[in-house]
Amino acid sequence: MQKASFILLLAGFVVGYGVVFTWTKDRAPEVVRGMARIVPRLQPGEIPPPPPPDPAVVQSLTDRVKENPKDFAALIELGNIDFDQSKFTEASVWYEKALEVEPDNPNIHADLGTTYFYAQRIDESIVEFQKSLAIDPTHPQALYNIGVAQLHGKNNAQAALEMWQKLVDAHPTYPRIDVVKQQIEALKKQLTK
Repeated sequence: MQKASFILLLAGFVVGYGVVFTWTKDRAPEVVRGMARIVPRLQPGEIPPPPPPDPAVVQSLTDRVKENPKDFAALIELGNIDFDQSKFTEASVWYEKALEVEPDNPNIHADLGTTYFYAQRIDESIVEFQKSLAIDPTHPQALYNIGVAQLHGKNNAQAALEMWQKLVDAHPTYPRIDVVKQQIEALKKQLTK
């Protein structure tokens, strides 16, 4: 009887260990395995969604804007929070209000153009990128994003190529310069066919 119980106990241990080992071996490194949060499996190259914003932070920023509608930092942060949550229409409202405070801020024009692009407002996005470039002709985000809007929103490969070439010429150390150069080469091949 004891031998049968021991064998059953040993078999349970082996099966349990096998399940736990198999479950953990394809997971995160040891350092983060003990973390309690559950992260959905992502496809290769997919970016995980950001965590939801802290409601207390959002409320604090909203209160600041109610007290001072020209609180530029709070307007921008609220726009960034909505943008990160893929609430592009809401984000654009905050960026528009921020531009009422600082109408010549090329970064906010570029951010607003990006929200318009994601909201499928392609013509408006291009206008905002052009405003950014009118203020700063070599603004890297505006150059990259206007190329994206021209290519994917307007199907204008030549305009995208021109913007991305300006980006490469003005910012040879741009963080994604290798990707931009690859896109330029692909567009050149496409346009010469």
